[in-house]
Amino acid sequence: MQKIDKNLVENLKIALVTIIQETQDKLEHATSAIITEGYWNIGKTLQASPLTESHSLRDLAPLLEIERSVLTRALQFFQTWPEACPTELYPTLRWSHFKELMKIKEPNERLRLVALATNESWPTRELRTEVDKSITTHTANTNKTNTNTMLTIRRPDGYSHYAFLATLDRIIDGDTLLITIDLGFHTKREERIRLSNINAPEKGTPAGEAATQFLNSMLAPNAQLAIRTHSTDMYGRYVADVFFAHDQTMKSEDLFLHGDYLSQVIVDNGHANTI
Repeated sequence: MQKIDKNLVENLKIALVTIIQETQDKLEHATSAIITEGYWNIGKTLQASPLTESHSLRDLAPLLEIERSVLTRALQFFQTWPEACPTELYPTLRWSHFKELMKIKEPNERLRLVALATNESWPTRELRTEVDKSITTHTANTNKTNTNTMLTIRRPDGYSHYAFLATLDRIIDGDTLLITIDLGFHTKREERIRLSNINAPEKGTPAGEAATQFLNSMLAPNAQLAIRTHSTDMYGRYVADVFFAHDQTMKSEDLFLHGDYLSQVIVDNGHANTI
């Protein structure tokens, strides 16, 4: 049997892996561009329609078999970039980038972050960090918090267009959940998330077990949730605001605005500290 040259095999392996990776990257980018254009065109159509009021979208969503949050996000996306789909202006950015950028209401600040994300080829995670910093700075300048209310967590507001709907898969411990996130367009993804603004006792301790049991008593199996992700922690978990409802008749798209803020509920019942 002819001896195979290991160097040739290694070079072939490197070449094939490179081609496969480039193909996967191109496919992911093309898919993102298609999703982005789809959201923009949906928003454009909704903007031109008389059925753009909130209650009308609520009635329209079930007919399309999608959540109202998908329609509201698409409408907000078009209203943010009404002149043209931003993929034409910023072809290197993906849908995940634009979702983060929509959180910035001030046009000049948004343009600043667009320029940085484009020129420095920021991944979504880095852009999300900068967006959160910008929002935090803006909030600090406009809303002075009362330092005497340390146990009260400021409930996030103004981000209802960016909250994702999710289903609870499993409670891992007192501040960590395994959930399935609805990304829209019948696309779902399983993620492990850490609840924002709190720190529950360690798993395996009596207090940690009590915190986990409390969460199990609060959240039913397959409970419907609304989430807003921030960033990832040192363990790779997304940090997120989570909202739920004791009232099972509440529509899922209303959870963000009217549901209970899970982090605050846990703190109020003595099973976590604020951070």
